Amino acid sequence: MPTVSSIDELLCIVATWDRDQLVNQFHSHASRFPIDFTPDFYQSQSVERLRHIFVAMCLQCQRLPFG
Repeated sequence: MPTVSSIDELLCIVATWDRDQLVNQFHSHASRFPIDFTPDFYQSQSVERLRHIFVAMCLQCQRLPFG
């Protein structure tokens, strides 16, 4: 289970990612459910929305993209 400090770290790191970095993370992050967003979906969403979805996915899976 992620700790408060690791969640804070996650939020700080994800806040620096641009769209390309987020898309790469969606493709490489191990989750318990399929992530099958289309390229059009990634382009139609704001970077802030993609960040929100990625953080929610990490919290749901209880798996962070680091450590």
